[in-house]
Amino acid sequence: MNIVKLLGITYKEDIISNLIVGLINESKSFRNSFIRSIFNIENPSNFDIKAYTRIATSVGVPDIVITLENDNCSRLLIIENKLKADEGINQTLRYSDEKCVADLVNNKLLGLKNKDVKIEFIFLTLMPEQSPIGNEFKNITYKDIIEDVKVEIEDKVLERIYYDFIFILKDFYKDLDINEDDKLIDSLSNEEDKDRAFIKFKKIAKCINCNGGLSVREIGKAGGVGRVSYYAKISKDSWIGKDEAKLINNTYKITKDSYDIHLEPSFDIFNKKIILPLHYESRPYIPKKD
Repeated sequence: MNIVKLLGITYKEDIISNLIVGLINESKSFRNSFIRSIFNIENPSNFDIKAYTRIATSVGVPDIVITLENDNCSRLLIIENKLKADEGINQTLRYSDEKCVADLVNNKLLGLKNKDVKIEFIFLTLMPEQSPIGNEFKNITYKDIIEDVKVEIEDKVLERIYYDFIFILKDFYKDLDINEDDKLIDSLSNEEDKDRAFIKFKKIAKCINCNGGLSVREIGKAGGVGRVSYYAKISKDSWIGKDEAKLINNTYKITKDSYDIHLEPSFDIFNKKIILPLHYESRPYIPKKD
């Protein structure tokens, strides 16, 4: 029996953040391996290390904050944890801002002895290639943890929970490759997990061989009530006009060069179909109002 699956907490970010913090605080073997592998700190045992969740600042609440201290220096490690959620509005920009850092450095709960603190930021994600908005954050996936943090945890209850979680993660990352002989519609339609289907769709889109200056310019999700689609935009420089429509006095002013032409292959995950329309739109796209 998998405890994590039984409790339905696999993708609950707050709970998994609690698990990571508990592992860091309660397991020396996990703590040293995690800090060494994820933050590239060679001798973590030379530091007094403590981890926290939900330390509030004036600009938001980072998921995980880790302090490392010895007689010579203090380090502050900030982790934004994303499982199946997108980044909140400018989260990583706010958490890497000087104001957030200052709030954490001066927080009495953290009790940092040195105010000259080295700061590092990690964007920890389930989804490959889910990039942070803030440039200060380094992207790490849970697949990196699976591959790099392999330890025997001292507390057997904690070890059981951790490896139950790892088992589910391994299952999520399994068989995501796309082969030339695969039937694409079957490969996408057979996925019950929408996020796995999106990973496969991105891989398919990136494998598209374009000629004549065409290239895949964008891959994303679109949706509304009762519908969700994954799409790619394929275009070339000469298909994109040099002008952008400007909003003046509540009216868009469009010129003959305010155009955007692109192919937009998409997969409708509910109706299980792939379509390949050619779009000729204003630049930027101006949706029709009811």
